[in-house]
Amino acid sequence: AADRAQHVNELINPALAAGQVVLTDRYIDSSVAYQGAARCLGAKEVRDLSLWATDNLLPDLTLLLDADPQLAAKRVQTRSGQADAIEAEGLQFQYRLREQFHRLAEQESTRIKIIDASVEIEQIAAQVRALVSELLKERGILPDIVHTSLQRRAINTANIALDAADRLWIPVKRTWRLNERHYGALQGKNKSEIREEYGDEKFMTWRRSYDVPPPPLDDS
Repeated sequence: AADRAQHVNELINPALAAGQVVLTDRYIDSSVAYQGAARCLGAKEVRDLSLWATDNLLPDLTLLLDADPQLAAKRVQTRSGQADAIEAEGLQFQYRLREQFHRLAEQESTRIKIIDASVEIEQIAAQVRALVSELLKERGILPDIVHTSLQRRAINTANIALDAADRLWIPVKRTWRLNERHYGALQGKNKSEIREEYGDEKFMTWRRSYDVPPPPLDDS
């Protein structure tokens, strides 16, 4: 709770005060589901503590990417072959977790929208874009210029958002500098290859950190 309070006070609230749109993941609802229900610490207690720590700050929209835990486990195997700490808790834990997330979505259906994550990634992205575009239009958040990377899905997302806002006529500037984080010498390698070459400690540092760069590409 202390860490979340600091995050809200130092990062989220100043950004909101400046009129910025804030995107975040694993906010209060995740704490309630993971700690309060799946780990049996008390959903109401965890929620009350989290709301106190954040001064009752809740998102305008929460997207819940939902898929059967067995499908999720198969994707983990395909993606890396090695589960992280949460994924390694087992299917029983994952089903309890999913049930609690569904319960939260039922309780706050206006804010929490369930995304069908059992489909292909392009279809998942389309569901997300539609909901976010609708919210931006409702709130009157209308850009006068758009900056995007050169990646196709980023360009498509920008076009869909502009279409939903009826602002396809505004200028769009594209640059490679907005591409997703470049992973240097790790580019193109999967998690298992990185772990084997560099070890678990460095792998986790690069995966979790926002300020520790990966090893650079060899200029040669």
